[in-house]
Amino acid sequence: MNRQLLDLCNQLYQAGVFQFGGEWSLKSGRTSPYFVNTGKISDSKLLQLIAVQMYNLVFNPDTNPYAFRGIRKDGNEKVDVFCGIPYKGIPLAIALSQVSDAQSNPIRYNFMRKEEKRTGEKGRVIGAEVSKASILLIDDVLTAGTGFRQACKVIESLGGKVIGVLVLFDRQESVVKVETDTTLTLLRDSYPIASALLDVDMLITYLRTKTDPRNYEYLKQLIRHKNS
Repeated sequence: MNRQLLDLCNQLYQAGVFQFGGEWSLKSGRTSPYFVNTGKISDSKLLQLIAVQMYNLVFNPDTNPYAFRGIRKDGNEKVDVFCGIPYKGIPLAIALSQVSDAQSNPIRYNFMRKEEKRTGEKGRVIGAEVSKASILLIDDVLTAGTGFRQACKVIESLGGKVIGVLVLFDRQESVVKVETDTTLTLLRDSYPIASALLDVDMLITYLRTKTDPRNYEYLKQLIRHKNS
């Protein structure tokens, strides 16, 4: 784990993004002894730092051997739009679009509503056109892939093409009935892009650098949950 990611973990920890204790209910229906609350990210500089590192993870092969190279089996491919999954994927999608412009690789953005609006600007997706576009879905945390699958259905119903998912944090949880594979591992078998900037293993590595006695209990909870 490189120094940049350790520093990012520390900034997220100090911002209160990683929360421990008690039992947290997740969107997937699962429970967890920890929660990744990206709603605590309210500093624009931290958001920009996250976006730059997420962008490099996908588009800069010099820093990541798994970086997207724009090619897939059925021919040429590129990212046309970053689509934020509601709600916490939305600011990440906007920040990624800003970074792409600064990198001279402008990529538009849009975002989803949880429910279709029937007045004013109707529909489920706001922003860049979906039809015939190659869409990279953006979210804060990946657990069972529930939000991703729901978003795929919406994009495909509007004539768009989902080419993968990029998230800030992968909980590395196994898929039901496929205990040896995590959600992200399976997504990598089906999409050109399936990447996470941080994951549970990285969080464990970071906590081991801290001297706060509370972290020993956090570590035990994380490891026990990851191996359950």
